Amino acid sequence: MQSIDAMLVWTPNHPHTEDDATAGKVKVVTSDTDDRAYLCSAGACDIGWDAMSDSERFKQLHELAEDMIDNDNIPREAVYAELDKIDGFRASFR
Repeated sequence: MQSIDAMLVWTPNHPHTEDDATAGKVKVVTSDTDDRAYLCSAGACDIGWDAMSDSERFKQLHELAEDMIDNDNIPREAVYAELDKIDGFRASFR
């Protein structure tokens, strides 16, 4: 998937979401995907996403990933496994 098309959807893993089937889960999808099961979304659904360069989108995705890990209690492995579905994401670490 290209970064311009990528949208992250997730549900934080917090006490008020613990009964939610998607709690603590994240997926990389396209903006035409039915994402109502997830509480949060970012990326292709955001205003200005399409105007950013790939490097700017990758920077945003890195920041979002760390925020999901640190604040939303989503496992690091799960976050980065999904982000690896975006072409060029792993290479953007270099």
